[in-house]
Order: sequence, then C-alpha cells, then structure tokens
Amino acid sequence: EVDALVFYSASHVAADRTYRGVIATAVRVARRQDGVRAVLSPFDPKAVGQISSGEHAAVAVVALDGNVRQRYDRARLVQHAVRRTARQGVGVWLTGYSPLAVDLSSRSTTDVERAELIGLPVAFLVLLVALGSLVAATLPLLLAGAGLLLTYGLLAVLATFVHLDAFLVSVVTMLGIGLGIDYALFMVSRFREELAAKDPQQGTEADRVADAVGTALGTTGRTVVLS
Repeated sequence: EVDALVFYSASHVAADRTYRGVIATAVRVARRQDGVRAVLSPFDPKAVGQISSGEHAAVAVVALDGNVRQRYDRARLVQHAVRRTARQGVGVWLTGYSPLAVDLSSRSTTDVERAELIGLPVAFLVLLVALGSLVAATLPLLLAGAGLLLTYGLLAVLATFVHLDAFLVSVVTMLGIGLGIDYALFMVSRFREELAAKDPQQGTEADRVADAVGTALGTTGRTVVLS
C-alpha cells in the first residue's frame, strides 16, 4: 500500500531551511517505524511532482508492508510519530487508505461514545416512565449490555482469523443497545400483562409469577429468539 506524508506551510516554502529540516526529520522518523518499507522524499532525485508550484505544499511517498490489519496499526503509529516532527509553522500529516481508516474509526468511536452518554440516560428515563418501576426499567439496559459483551467477545475471537471493518464496533453498539432494549421491553411488558391478568385469588403469588413467566417466554420470548 502507498500512502503519503503531506507537508504544508503558509509562511515557508520548500526551499527554506526550516521547511527542508522538517521534511528531513519526518522522513527519517517514518523510515524508522515498523512495517514501513520505503519513504520517497520530495527532494529525492527519483521524486517527480512532489512539490507544489508555489512550494508551500510537498508530499513524501510512504510504502507500508503487511496485511490490512497490520497496515492499519502501522499507519496509526506512523501518524503519531510524524505529527511530533511539525514545527515553526510547517505541518505534517499522513494520509492514504489506512490513515483515513484510522481517523474514521477514531471519529466513529468518539461519536458513538458521545451518543451513548446522551442516549442511555434518555432511554432509561423513557423506560422508567413506560414501565413505572426502577427494576423493570433497569433490566432492559442490563440485558442490552450483556448482549454487547457477548458480541464483543465473539468478534474478538473472529478478528484473529479475518479482517473486520472499523465501523463494525459502532454498528454492533447501536444495534445491540437498540435491539436489546426493544426485546427486553417486549418481554417485560408481556410478563407484566400476563401477571396483571391473573386472578389474585387463584393460587399463590409464586405460582402466578411462574405462570406469567412461562407464557411470556412461550410467546414473546419465542418471537425474540427467532428474530
């Protein structure tokens, strides 16, 4: 895979000593990173068209080794390393397929975390109002969390054999929380409906609860399992 180190400065041109120093340092740092096969500096004799006409922007070509997952990890390390070489108004960035995947994954994770911080308390309040019980409102969230932990564990095992897209965790989180809450809400609601329909004079409370649980599992529970 071929990526690119991009240099830009509004106050310096590539011929300036400062600019050349930043490029030399960034290229040297990038070459030292694990999995970097080669780096072609814009000042290399083999370089063609790697400095803009105004000389405020320049590009160094970076070749990474490894499979998709390895290039993803290596691009992230190169990104962090070269960012520290920027100085005196000369910026340094790594771009390309793997670096973009790293940034998209990071942004997606941040957005999902922000959505969870807002969405989960709102969902809890809605469940609390709908079910009228603290325990009943907490149960769907606990079940959704348990489902996510199980799924993450299975994905961790699967990831050792195949490459998984960076957006998978975000999709799993959204679907897991949404479906977990919905299905648990269906179960709790059906159980409460069945329990409320029982004659309080017929049998013990334990018998009525057990019967309501059985009916909820045999009807709504079966639908959830098939879904």
